[in-house]
Amino acid sequence: MGCDFWVLEAKYSEKQLKNLQAYAAKLIGKYGIKYVDMGVPENRVKIGTLDNSRANTKKIYAAFTAKGYPLDAIYIWKCQ
Repeated sequence: MGCDFWVLEAKYSEKQLKNLQAYAAKLIGKYGIKYVDMGVPENRVKIGTLDNSRANTKKIYAAFTAKGYPLDAIYIWKCQ
């Protein structure tokens, strides 16, 4: 191949994260969600929300739990 590369073990496959990302994208505008992206190094889907209060975060987690998605596969942060 002519270059160095690393193989890292990941808990979630790219397919799993893409499915989760697609669901998260459907929630844009709900719960103040404004941004969704796949964090490859973190092996999570990143969700940016305008409201990262405990109450709102619980609502977001509940939406993912209801669909059977693992909560450790998402990361919620406050965006501008």
